[in-house]
Amino acid sequence: MKALKLEGSLVEKILRDGFDLLENNKYKQLASRFKASIEDILRAVNVIKGFEPKPGRSYSSEEAVHIIPDVYIEESKGNYHTLK
Repeated sequence: MKALKLEGSLVEKILRDGFDLLENNKYKQLASRFKASIEDILRAVNVIKGFEPKPGRSYSSEEAVHIIPDVYIEESKGNYHTLK
């Protein structure tokens, strides 16, 4: 929000306090909660839809490498056990 200068905006309010309604497309309820018009809600939603869900992606073109451990070690009551 800070980088986009959207602090305190309707966009930020929706993401912080109305995400449950947003993910279910409850725009009328969002308008009621934030005392905004449906048009304002729809404009804010369009801004949100334009956000990059993985913002770090633009800094690297490499795929994430997931490491699978060969062994797991678990501690139980001061003893350590090897798990496979």
